[in-house]
Amino acid sequence: MKEAAMSTIRPFRGIRPAEGFAAEIAALPYDVYSSSEARKIVQSNPMSFLKIDRAETLLPEGTDIYSPEVYRKARQTLDDMIRDGAFVQDEGNRYYIYALTMDGRTQTGLVACASVDDYLDNVILKHENTLAAKEEDRIRHVDACSAQTGPIFLAYRPHRAVHEILENIKRSQPLYDFTSDDKIRHQVWIISDKEIIENISHYFSDIPHLYIADGHHRAASAVKVGLQKRAENPGFTGEEEFNYFLSVLFPADELKIYDYNRVVTDMNGCTFDSFLDKIKDGFEVTPLADGPYRPSQKGEFGMYVRGSWYRLRTASPINAGDPVRNLDVSVLQERILAPILGITEPKTDSRIHFIGGIRGLKALEEAADSSGGVPFPCIPHPWMNFCPSQTPECSCRRNPHGLSQNSGAVCSFTVFNTNLPVSDMDSHVFYQERVSINHIKRGDVTQWREMIFAGASAVENIKNAICPLRKKYFFTKREAKSSPPANY
Repeated sequence: MKEAAMSTIRPFRGIRPAEGFAAEIAALPYDVYSSSEARKIVQSNPMSFLKIDRAETLLPEGTDIYSPEVYRKARQTLDDMIRDGAFVQDEGNRYYIYALTMDGRTQTGLVACASVDDYLDNVILKHENTLAAKEEDRIRHVDACSAQTGPIFLAYRPHRAVHEILENIKRSQPLYDFTSDDKIRHQVWIISDKEIIENISHYFSDIPHLYIADGHHRAASAVKVGLQKRAENPGFTGEEEFNYFLSVLFPADELKIYDYNRVVTDMNGCTFDSFLDKIKDGFEVTPLADGPYRPSQKGEFGMYVRGSWYRLRTASPINAGDPVRNLDVSVLQERILAPILGITEPKTDSRIHFIGGIRGLKALEEAADSSGGVPFPCIPHPWMNFCPSQTPECSCRRNPHGLSQNSGAVCSFTVFNTNLPVSDMDSHVFYQERVSINHIKRGDVTQWREMIFAGASAVENIKNAICPLRKKYFFTKREAKSSPPANY
């Protein structure tokens, strides 16, 4: 039997800021800012990388951000900065270490290229639906620049040997070391030793899955460009650069999860009093006199209306029998956004916007004050804990028939007793437990399935939870490309 697929990463010849330019060039991801916000940043800092990622900032206001001239401008600007010496390219393949420190807390990532095939084969797992328009934008950007200008944020189970290598290298002098305006310290080291590079690649081949924490549209776009290049080069070997995409890989135990908050731009024709009355039908509403409110527990929400903050608490029990509807983002959608504010399609409705928690509650206030709308801060759901001691073998693996007598097909279960981010079907992140099921027909391996569910945290609850969820929360199904490991 073939071994199950494992993670594949590779070093690359990075194009990076020349000495003395890193602090000026560094910028947040392109989709953190609106076009007008990006334009202001580029005007105040002409070296900002946003002028490549959001090249409309260098064109007249009102330029269609998806027009061909925007992508041509991005390529021209990148070429100009390389020619002028703002960027340099390393001579050989390298890995890079990228450490970010905020409020005394550091997370350390490995900058590498991840595999298109791993993405296609679900070695790299996703949790978010993507929008065609955003995909197309990044496809055109990658294709025009012949470069991937935005890394994908991947998480992986902590690996002791990888951690020790990175920490040893971090004791040396960093290549870059600066603190950005948002008080985050950025440090970068280059890994050029061939033996260390080979060891890192080998250790990652022991890691069964990588998880996209952020950058679903960038990843999907890079993969589609890679597939397009494969079609144009039918003799490809798999070693070409277009078979890989730029990523930063962080161990899951170092990550901090921020809230991702909804802001609706109006009250759907309601007066202030009628809007508040409708909210009170499903929530306990408490006015707050002491400023911005960040929820601290499940079932609580903040709300900011007309200069005042309120705490909302669900007045009736959340439907604990349905794991998706049990999530705070689902409660918000079902009890406020859809019935009161008329937001039935959050993925496509132009009246709803999303602001990352790292920007603070002040950003929510500003967005609401400028539009007359309403933000609803939620608690961030905890990230997965990948410690092996907390990822127990399920008893169902040893006695699968005790789980599902009527299926006759379940061979084994791998239970991540953790909170893994999964899509809330609105293209915005929430977190719930995930169960992977290796589904085998009698006699031969033909397919596998992954099922997702939330609520059955303890192994003993899985027997009761998984069967009714099998059909209801079917997540993905595909023909198996290889047989399962022998112990399955």
